[in-house]
Amino acid sequence: PDSAIVRAPTSVLDQVSAVHADVALPNQPKEVDEMVRPVAVDASGSELAGLSVAPNLVRVQMRVVAGSPAK
Repeated sequence: PDSAIVRAPTSVLDQVSAVHADVALPNQPKEVDEMVRPVAVDASGSELAGLSVAPNLVRVQMRVVAGSPAK
């Protein structure tokens, strides 16, 4: 989604820098279709506790293709 709603005490909300969903990238070509829980993080990227994020799950669909080897 383009946006998320974060609910928490003001003291915690003041620390929210971003909301993201982590997806493990496979090491070979693969179709990925999974539900992932978004997390709110602070400016250093650390997950914040004591809050709720809506939607609580997001669907991730992607196709991982083979690329050229790293040099």
